[in-house]
Amino acid sequence: MNRLNMMVCPHDTAKLPERWFRFAQHLSHHLSNVVHFEPSLDFAEFDAKVGQADLVYANPQHAL
Repeated sequence: MNRLNMMVCPHDTAKLPERWFRFAQHLSHHLSNVVHFEPSLDFAEFDAKVGQADLVYANPQHAL
């Protein structure tokens, strides 16, 4: 079983980050991979780590 690292834009994790942990659990349950949610405290950290992520949920303007 492979592990997928999922990152979410800090703008979307500022409120209720636990919902992203639950979403990662939901994905893990339905996929043949373990999905690990990797939170970022700010955009600098997000930008530094985003290249290592397998799944990314980001603001479309930021993703460009």
